[in-house]
Amino acid sequence: FGSSVDPWTSSQALPPLPPPTPIHNPRAMGEDLDAVQLEMIEGEEGGVVNADEKAESEGGVLTYTLPETVYSALIVGHLNAPDWEAFFILQTQMVLVYLVSVAVQLTMAVYLHGAVTSVAGGLAQDCTETDFALRIVALVSFVCLVYKNMSETWGMHEWVQMFKTVPKYERLRFQKYVDKAWCSANPGANCKCWIVRPVSGMTNLCRTYCYVWGIGVKFIIEVIILVAGSGVVLRSANNLDLVLNSVAAAFVLELDDMAYAALVSQWLKRASGSLPPFGVPYSQIETCWTLSWQLCCHTPLVIMLVGGVSVAIYMGYWCTAMAPHTPLFRE
Repeated sequence: FGSSVDPWTSSQALPPLPPPTPIHNPRAMGEDLDAVQLEMIEGEEGGVVNADEKAESEGGVLTYTLPETVYSALIVGHLNAPDWEAFFILQTQMVLVYLVSVAVQLTMAVYLHGAVTSVAGGLAQDCTETDFALRIVALVSFVCLVYKNMSETWGMHEWVQMFKTVPKYERLRFQKYVDKAWCSANPGANCKCWIVRPVSGMTNLCRTYCYVWGIGVKFIIEVIILVAGSGVVLRSANNLDLVLNSVAAAFVLELDDMAYAALVSQWLKRASGSLPPFGVPYSQIETCWTLSWQLCCHTPLVIMLVGGVSVAIYMGYWCTAMAPHTPLFRE
């Protein structure tokens, strides 16, 4: 534009480009603090801590968290309504989502069970059409997935148990406390341990509502899907169908999470997801068998539980003497 020099054909040297500005990733390990504009905190609020001390001082040694599911949102919507008008609107929406989730899961689980017993589609009438090792791996993996969901159900039970019983409805409220017992047990540490405890309570009617329609229904659906999904896995006609049927059974188990992600309002998601873990006071830890179980024998007991359930389903339900061509079949 007005210049006699053709930048494409001229041999005249062009001015060098400025060096690129370095891009710093604040999450990179070993990054220079000045480059990412961080300053090390010193004094009481700073210092280096290990992971267990950090976890214990911020929330407590043993905590219970309400999982983000349709059933949890049903409970939170019941506890956290600011007034009766909001309570009616929230519960109407949540009951609709809840009914859709329960109906879809039950319908598909019952259909799967019926398909296995009637040998529909590409299913086999016994447990001998697939490789034994692959069949056992698929069954144990599916039982582990069901155990993971049942652990969430148990966590909901523990979370509900943190509330005291009150005669009148109280909106959900919680308070942060300094755990003095932890400070006494750790005299050399800077005492900053705190836990969150609910200060509101539940009426007996509300507690019954949580157990019957939330925890109880969730547990029953998980048991039904466990039985039906295991049948689809064990009675597959070939190894490829075995893998595909395992994925289908897991899909049915996770349908409630999909309903939560797609149908629950953002307000309820935010209210349910922002709830902090409720901590058990350190003075009650010594008499709490849950912590001892988690520290000492969680993994061996889970392995024995999953293995026992898998054997019971395999030998006691789908691959028994009642099914032709199975190891225990008798004419």
